Amino acid sequence: MSAFILAIAGSLAACDQVSVPTAVPVLASASRTAVADRADRALKVMTYNIYQGTELQNSIAATTPMQFLLGAGMDFEMMRQTDFAKRVFVIASEVAEHHPDLIGLQEVAQWRTAPYPGSAPAVTVEQDFLAMLLRALEARGLHYEVVSSVSNFDVQAPARLSTGVVELVRLTDSNVILARRDTGEAHLAVFNAQSSNFATNLHIATVGGDVTVLEGWASIDVKRRGRVVRFITTHLDAFAPPIRAAQANEVLNGPANTDLPVVLVGDLNSTTTATSYLAFAGSGFMDIWATLFPGDPGFTCCQVLPTIDNASSALSKRIDYVLARGLFPAGIDRLGVDASSRTASGLWPSDHAGLVATLVLEQRD
Repeated sequence: MSAFILAIAGSLAACDQVSVPTAVPVLASASRTAVADRADRALKVMTYNIYQGTELQNSIAATTPMQFLLGAGMDFEMMRQTDFAKRVFVIASEVAEHHPDLIGLQEVAQWRTAPYPGSAPAVTVEQDFLAMLLRALEARGLHYEVVSSVSNFDVQAPARLSTGVVELVRLTDSNVILARRDTGEAHLAVFNAQSSNFATNLHIATVGGDVTVLEGWASIDVKRRGRVVRFITTHLDAFAPPIRAAQANEVLNGPANTDLPVVLVGDLNSTTTATSYLAFAGSGFMDIWATLFPGDPGFTCCQVLPTIDNASSALSKRIDYVLARGLFPAGIDRLGVDASSRTASGLWPSDHAGLVATLVLEQRD
């Protein structure tokens, strides 16, 4: 779920939670860590919507140009208040704890500014979430690299800050796949990067102009012990179920349309009764959380928006997933759900929980 665009509509939400059973075989143990004797065939993956830092609700509510100017300024300053420079250290620590081979990230924001008046694209970097995360990982001795990505919406608008200064503020959103460099050099070959924006996207008329809520997917193929697996990350539309369902079908007819084993991760903005989720389930994808913990709701969304500084967790629905086809589940856990994961100033690492899962490749003949 969560937001998007300096000038667009607010988030939408959820349905009742119902787990869909699966007939895919499961390892005897439903532990949250991989069984040791299959570790050489295990693939550990993570997914995280890292929250762009604001719900843009003030821009969204604007009905006049002046309201929009002020609202955009308040939303920009909310992004500063939700302080990814602090949150990123929690996320990096979670990566350090679990050492996933592959990470699918959503809402990877880049915020840039420029003087106003002016209309040229803003290029002065205020916050680059991807660069900040890579630096935080390197500081922990963790070596990850971008192996596939897709740039989604890229919009800018004038914003009046609380200081009275008016600046052009630009928000660029991406989905990104990171791979461990040390693993890649040793025994996880990474190749065939693909990405695309969706053909079907939400279009919104706002005071600041018409906006397309552009979303997309990124994928990579990885090879371990002679087996090739496709890994996909996506972020489906948060606002309109028919558009979200169309985007799910684009994934199924695009990168997921393969005979390879597939791992699909991301923020699907869909609970388990919704059309887009059921489309994946109907195409043979196993919901790893529901398979291993059918009695646990496993909520992943959302902390109190836009400030994400609520004292106790407010997660109340499950819309983030690790789905798999052609692999066996060995374990899964949620990230950023305990109060101990908050920053010293009380911020949750994101409005979403992350997920880390271990999947086991089928035994070769």
